[in-house]
Amino acid sequence: MGRRRTGKGHQVAQPQGGGSDGGVVELRPRRPARDLLDRTPVRLRVEGDLLVGYGFGDQRVAVPRSSVKALGHYYRRRYRSGPSQGLVLLDGEDRMLLRAKGAWGADLVAFCGRAGLPRPQHRDGARLWRRAPGYRRLRTSPRGAGLAAALIVVVVLAVSMLCGMAGLSLIWLLPASFGPFRVLVGGVALLGGVVVGAALGGRAVARATQVLKWAARSVTRSGRA
Repeated sequence: MGRRRTGKGHQVAQPQGGGSDGGVVELRPRRPARDLLDRTPVRLRVEGDLLVGYGFGDQRVAVPRSSVKALGHYYRRRYRSGPSQGLVLLDGEDRMLLRAKGAWGADLVAFCGRAGLPRPQHRDGARLWRRAPGYRRLRTSPRGAGLAAALIVVVVLAVSMLCGMAGLSLIWLLPASFGPFRVLVGGVALLGGVVVGAALGGRAVARATQVLKWAARSVTRSGRA
C-alpha cells in the first residue's frame, strides 16, 4: 500500500496493482511462463482509455475501457488433468472480450480498483461466460510449449525404462542357487533403475534447457551487435 499526504498532514492509503511501478497500472499472473530469454511478456495494463493484454509472440490486444464492464476470474477442477483457471474481460452483456489462462488471483481486486472497475466476478466450477463478437484469447505460453512438455515426458519415460531394464538384467548375473531370491533382487533392481533413470532424464532435460537458453541469448546478442 502506497501513501500520499493530504494538506493537513494526514496520510491516505494508495492501493498498489499487481506488478505495477509508479503510475503504471499492471497485472501479471502469479506464476508467469518464461521464454528462452527468461522474459515474462504476459500482462494486462491500463494504457490511457485502453485495457491492453500482452502475450507471447509480441501479441498485443487492446480493448477500450468503455467496453469493459468488469473482470472475471474462473477456476474449474478437472479429473484427467490439472485445474483450468484464467482471467476474462467482460462487456456490458457479461460476454467475454478477452480470455487469458493462468492464475491471476493475486492483487486482482487492487488492480480493478486502480483501473476504475468494480470488484471482479468469480465462477468456480461453472460454465464460462459467453463469447462476445471479436473475442480474443491471450497467448499465455510460448508457441510449442505443449509439444515441448510432451517431448520431455517421453524422454524421461524412455530413460527410466532403459535404466529399469538394465537393472532387471542383473537377475541373469545371479547364480541359479539364489532361487526365488533372484526375483526379489530383480524387482528391487528394476525399481531402482526406474528411479535413477527418472533422475538422469530430468537432469538431461535441465541441461538441454540451459543450452537452449544460452544459444538464444547468444543469437540475440549477435543480432543486436
